Amino acid sequence: MAVRGPRAGERAVTVEDALAALAEHGVTTGIDSEAVTAAVAAADGRFVPVARGEAPVPGRDGEVELLFPADGVVVEAGDEENAVDWRWRVRIPQVREGEELARLRPPTPGRPGRSVRGEEIPPRAGVPSVLRAGPGAGLSADGVLCRATTAGFPTARRLGRTVLVQVLPVYHHAGDVDLQSGNVAFGGGVTVAGGVQRGAVVRAGGVVTVKGDVEGEVHGAAGVVIAGKVFGGRVTAGVVAEAAALLGEMERFSGAVEQLLEKGVPTHLVVRMLIQSKFASLRTELERGSDFLAQHGDWREEAARILLRPGFWLNQDSVARLVAGLRERAVNPAASVQVSYLQNASVEATGTVRVLGQGAVYSTIKAGGRVEVRGRLRNCTVAAGGDVVLHEVGSSTGGGCVIAVPAEGRISFRRAYPDTVVRVGDLTCRLEAPFSGLVTAHPDGRSLVFKA
Repeated sequence: MAVRGPRAGERAVTVEDALAALAEHGVTTGIDSEAVTAAVAAADGRFVPVARGEAPVPGRDGEVELLFPADGVVVEAGDEENAVDWRWRVRIPQVREGEELARLRPPTPGRPGRSVRGEEIPPRAGVPSVLRAGPGAGLSADGVLCRATTAGFPTARRLGRTVLVQVLPVYHHAGDVDLQSGNVAFGGGVTVAGGVQRGAVVRAGGVVTVKGDVEGEVHGAAGVVIAGKVFGGRVTAGVVAEAAALLGEMERFSGAVEQLLEKGVPTHLVVRMLIQSKFASLRTELERGSDFLAQHGDWREEAARILLRPGFWLNQDSVARLVAGLRERAVNPAASVQVSYLQNASVEATGTVRVLGQGAVYSTIKAGGRVEVRGRLRNCTVAAGGDVVLHEVGSSTGGGCVIAVPAEGRISFRRAYPDTVVRVGDLTCRLEAPFSGLVTAHPDGRSLVFKA
């Protein structure tokens, strides 16, 4: 509004005149009486805002709230009080079946505004988002909540305003696993696009697949497949890596209990004495907990009852059942290893081991089942729980190997050179001449049978 002073013969404009002029023009809302009074008093012809409408408040767009790290991995940063092992600084998100993954937040309509003439100004309504569930995930009936239908690695992909959430049973690591990337640990399967460098570790509750060479450590609870070669590395399959140390300690503890019971000491006193001395680490492990123990709370509770609160009711069978229960949870008896070549390497599997490339040199192979080496075997030790099938063992210039199978096992050579040691059960023989054929134990168990 602009108010000017009166000309000759005119009367001065009053506040009432100004308000009447506003009403005549339809201005009824948001009038500032003080501003009108000031404009009338000044009467200098300058424009003065005397009414303000209310702007509309736009609606909030709908959104999908992810309940896991959207970037895939979490890099933990330590401080002076909480040091972080930089080799294990990368944490891969993992979810369990039934765990909440994402929530859909609906859009809001916004709040309408009002013009100075009293007219309603409609707001911009929020735009809805869409939540979709891919493999390994499922939506609630109302489509608002997404949960995991299987355990694994959660991921989210945005396509415009649509978010696709899924749970992958396998974690894919791009490139090499090395000191720069940090070690990899995942409860499901792991695929490494590159290799595993010296000093690096890969641990998985599923199958580990490595496209490149391995110089570090690879542990797959369900198996290991290495397309490349293993140079000085260590490969194991069949034992949950996180539980391996605990299982080993429990087996040693069981053996110590058995030895002391032979001296007539009551079981509960034996357990209490060992837990307080030589096996204090078991108490620490049970009290500290781990992801593995969190997944098997029933075993942890029983272990705490037997090891930390032993009573007169305790007997040797209870300890044995506890160890057997841990072994059942931590060991996959059919996990295999497949690799192309071994050099100064160690391979151990609860199931089979297959070396399908050039062979192995200066390496150790242990298997709960069958072992097959298609290439040349030099200066190696092979111990199998099943049969062993070998192509060429040793050489004319040396490189003898030790091959061991159980009493019912068989050792097959395409060609074995002298100095090769064969062991079937308790029977041992060192070859003094080249041999091609099958070695077994005689039915009477007193001698070896060499069948060319």
